[in-house]
Amino acid sequence: MAAFALRSSAAAGATFVAWRQLYMGLHGEHRIRVRADFELGLSGQEGFKVMSDPCLLDETTPWWFHVVIRDGGRDAIGRLAGLVEQTSRASSSSSSSVAPPAVEVATAVVDPELQISYWIFFGRFVPIPWTSSVAPVSLEQGWCRLTYRQAFGPYRAFEHTHWVRDAWEIEQRSCAGGAAAVAAAPEARGSSEAAEGPRSPRCLVKDTIVATVLGEPVLDFAAAVLLKQILRCRGDCLTRRFGGRVLSVR
Repeated sequence: MAAFALRSSAAAGATFVAWRQLYMGLHGEHRIRVRADFELGLSGQEGFKVMSDPCLLDETTPWWFHVVIRDGGRDAIGRLAGLVEQTSRASSSSSSSVAPPAVEVATAVVDPELQISYWIFFGRFVPIPWTSSVAPVSLEQGWCRLTYRQAFGPYRAFEHTHWVRDAWEIEQRSCAGGAAAVAAAPEARGSSEAAEGPRSPRCLVKDTIVATVLGEPVLDFAAAVLLKQILRCRGDCLTRRFGGRVLSVR
């Protein structure tokens, strides 16, 4: 029985390798894309800081996905917080004017050696080492962006990006003509804001993952199911804690 099981496993493994090579030869590397969109009851600056905090990962993911930051990670998190703060300040400066600028230029702050290492536990029993490189923390077209790329881990490729922007800023810029007129008449803007009353803070979040397990669609399909559950759980936990709502998970 043991010999039969061994031969069957070897045959299955060889079949999978042949299938993977055939698929990649015909179609190239397969990748999955999953995304959760949600609102948080925070300003764009505060929302970006929350989404960029690795210490919140474990408490906002499903019970079967446990994240432990490894030794040395606290120092890296402190450095990351500094980059996030710089980008948040740049975002605040760019949104101080209601009228959109003629050209919006992407700005980025970079720490090429910044990596964060974790232990990932599936079912809290199977530990997997994982190291993420922090890509440039940037401000692009009014959106604050932070991307993590797997430097070491179970995937062939894995990229997780947080996009955050103040919701009121988007609404203001969508009415560029009217906003420009109001910006030209501060007294009118002040009376309008007084009539409307103070607005509650609100930001939009796009939480996206682009990844592949081994470059073919079979394992990627299974991974996509799990990743969607993780993003949905994260959106549900954050909106319960800070207010807001999950708009979509796809």
